[in-house]
Amino acid sequence: MMQCSNCQSENDADAKYCAACGQVLKFVCLHCGTESSGKFCGKCGKPLPNAVATGQTGSKENHENAGEKLRQVGTYAKLVCEGSKPGCIFAAPMTIANSFSISEAFQGATLARGEDFEIFKGVASAGSLYQVLYDHNRPGFLIVLEGCDALLKNEAAINILQGVLKPEDAVAAFSAPKMPQDRDGDTIPAKFEMVAGVIFVSQSSLDELPVVLKSRVLEP
Repeated sequence: MMQCSNCQSENDADAKYCAACGQVLKFVCLHCGTESSGKFCGKCGKPLPNAVATGQTGSKENHENAGEKLRQVGTYAKLVCEGSKPGCIFAAPMTIANSFSISEAFQGATLARGEDFEIFKGVASAGSLYQVLYDHNRPGFLIVLEGCDALLKNEAAINILQGVLKPEDAVAAFSAPKMPQDRDGDTIPAKFEMVAGVIFVSQSSLDELPVVLKSRVLEP
């Protein structure tokens, strides 16, 4: 059995969400990528993202300063860019956009904007999201969606994000009476393999995120 850190209810050991309150029970370790529950990673012993975000680590030295958070974000972004880590969502209260420059974090990890990654702001519709993903879908490239929380209220956009943030075999899929066009003016297919990395920077808290996306949240 596994106890929920939010409401203390008991859940099955293989559960990902609390049956009583919907809280995420397992988080992906920012350091080694292992999925664990509780306050610390079961493999490397580092504080899990949820513990750092809520201040439950119990040790002052475990509360990383802004520079350490920046380094972690840049390191994880580089691993996503290289394809060795899945895409993710950064959510409040530790949203990196509120703490420091995303570009600075990525550039500190030797990622060049325009060559290795690009930041897209204000994408508000499922069609626009699909077009951005298709136009920039290439191996070794990182697509960063910042200030796009309107997508989290759009069912079609949520389905797209769920598909492209999968740990394996990421696929983008979208269907509309009038499909978006690519940069050459050709109609984008209704489904394609996602080979670029995707990071969604949200201003929403974990509780406000759609349930189907909560397991992809990392909170450095």
